[in-house]
Amino acid sequence: MRKNLSDQRSPTDVPFLAASTIVAFLKAAALTNPSGKQTSYAPHTPPAMILVERCTSPLNYANAFAAPVRRREAPEEEIIIASCCRLVEYAKNVEKTLNRSCDRWLLDVERRLPQLNQEDPKFAELCEDLDGLLGAVAKSLLGSEISPDELMKNVLQEDERLAELLKEQGGHE
Repeated sequence: MRKNLSDQRSPTDVPFLAASTIVAFLKAAALTNPSGKQTSYAPHTPPAMILVERCTSPLNYANAFAAPVRRREAPEEEIIIASCCRLVEYAKNVEKTLNRSCDRWLLDVERRLPQLNQEDPKFAELCEDLDGLLGAVAKSLLGSEISPDELMKNVLQEDERLAELLKEQGGHE
């Protein structure tokens, strides 16, 4: 992202714009309900857990659920808790097996999950709320603290700037 932005921006603007964009994307992913889910069995359900990773290469953890989580796996626990635990355990196993090191942030939205980091507190930073998660990610990207609201304001200003450019060039908003 920084490379793409550097072609059109001054070098001092690029890190802030990249961090703003990433924070806006994470916030949207946490708060948005896909239209397909709105007509499903459980519409408008917030995520139970959010796991954010900053690594040198992307990785998909879908294999954690190649076999579905079943109620008999954790009779005392709900399926949601068992699913969150399986995802974290899978990520930990991938990290150990592939010698993969990442910055991670974990948000327990419902505050009902067991301490997922008890065995390995270095696995992820536990965040209290969405703003804490977004702020921690922004700090990692920028090297200094900044509020998620300030970053979101930057995204909105950039959106307005791009809309004006399009209008000047005869394009549509």
